[in-house]
Amino acid sequence: IMTRLRAAVCIALAVMCSTPLTALAGTPEDLVSEGNELLKAGKLDEALEKYEEASVELPESPQIYFNKGNAYYRKGDYRKAKEAFEQAAMKTRDVFLEAKAKYNLGDCYFREGERQKDSDLQKALGEFETSVRLFQEALELDPEMKDAAHNIEVVRLIMKDILDKLEKQRKEAQEQAQKQKEVADRLKELIKEQQEEIGLNKRLSEATEQTDEADKTEGQIGKLADDQQATMEKTQELAKKLADTLLQRRSSQAPNPAETVKGHLE
Repeated sequence: IMTRLRAAVCIALAVMCSTPLTALAGTPEDLVSEGNELLKAGKLDEALEKYEEASVELPESPQIYFNKGNAYYRKGDYRKAKEAFEQAAMKTRDVFLEAKAKYNLGDCYFREGERQKDSDLQKALGEFETSVRLFQEALELDPEMKDAAHNIEVVRLIMKDILDKLEKQRKEAQEQAQKQKEVADRLKELIKEQQEEIGLNKRLSEATEQTDEADKTEGQIGKLADDQQATMEKTQELAKKLADTLLQRRSSQAPNPAETVKGHLE
């Protein structure tokens, strides 16, 4: 499916490159023709130089902007390609040239979306949405542009996949937030238990210093030792649960408030 999308764009570019530029005459026309030949030969920087020379005399030519967009697109510089195609679409009075400019502009946004997919799904989704809108505008201008209709369906399928992934991420984030809350609540309970044991330990220590109280505190000291052992085991259990939570959050590359709990637990 994606091969169809790429091939369709190349067809649109090739047709426009070979179209005679009747709006040009003399030297600018020669320069554009030379640029087109260089573009076909893959000499993109040289082609751009020719287009720039031609634009000195014809700075408002939509055809020159369109051809510059072709060259930048072939270079992979989609930002500059977008700027050129936008100018071509805005300045032309030719409906078919405007349709082709918007078609290629839509593909530029599609390529930018592809670049964002691995790093920022939300940004990628925005690029794809713009891409669909531009393909739709191209199709409205030229209803015979079947490739635009096909590309709209292709990009919508990709957008659906991204939306599914974003929903999955949202659910995972909710689950992680709940786990973190459980860890934080359990930590509060352990801190309270430890504080109580510290207070009891202090009182028993003071009591054992008095001979008449030593026998009375022996049983309490044994119980305190058992309580402290139980608290240590619960702390270790919580530490393991927290470690698992931290590992899951790191793997999802999501912000991790649980990191702040780790120090308290230690």
